[in-house]
Amino acid sequence: MVWHAELAWAAQLFDENLLSPAELSFLEAVNNWLPKRRAVRVPVRERSLEVLGDEKELEAWMLGSFFSPGRLTLELLETYACWPPVEQTTLGDRSWLVIENYTTYRSISDRAEQLGFDGRVVWGSGNQVGTRLAALSTMAPAPTACWYFGDIDTGGLRVAKLAESRAEVLALPPVTPARGLYRLLLHHGTPRSSNTARPTAALVAWARAWFEEPLGEAVTCPVADGRRLVQEHIGVEVLSGTTLADWFDQPESLA
Repeated sequence: MVWHAELAWAAQLFDENLLSPAELSFLEAVNNWLPKRRAVRVPVRERSLEVLGDEKELEAWMLGSFFSPGRLTLELLETYACWPPVEQTTLGDRSWLVIENYTTYRSISDRAEQLGFDGRVVWGSGNQVGTRLAALSTMAPAPTACWYFGDIDTGGLRVAKLAESRAEVLALPPVTPARGLYRLLLHHGTPRSSNTARPTAALVAWARAWFEEPLGEAVTCPVADGRRLVQEHIGVEVLSGTTLADWFDQPESLA
């Protein structure tokens, strides 16, 4: 295989048999495309579709080690990041509180402003939380802490896990659960049957460690039993009786 001059570092990895099949496939696609450059910059999903046949794949690679000094750059691929606008309420720059659903984001934003929250309340937009964090990482000062609050169901746990892993790749502070808000949801919420698949054992194990015990067990038990609690239970009236300390308390007890 003949490697493009811009990919000499990839050729070395190839010669040393250090590339996984997925990594090799990706780099081969880039290698084949580089001679076709036309000096036209396009949004990253347009370039991803052209080079990889998948409009979203390049975004994942952008967050990995192949995009580091001396390797790939957006300039080399004649592209630029094009993230959706981030719906957020900016009350300060210390912490980020990411909320899965829009309605709860609005209610929490209003109460956060009343309570003097010094940070950003961000709509995570469900499975789009990765792009929201990526966009924020390029436009806002790095936070001192990053909190997350979502539904107690299989989807909510998956999204929380996605947020945690994406924040790590972006070199943001660890995403931690807003434990107090989850406790409020367990207290005020009414579990109901879920039509989604039950969580895998691996997801349950991750969630229990992420929440820490005993909250981890309290959150995962209804989900494992096929039930869910939606975060809209934590609405305007419930929030009106809370303080910031109630949202971000420590995991010693469920009381």
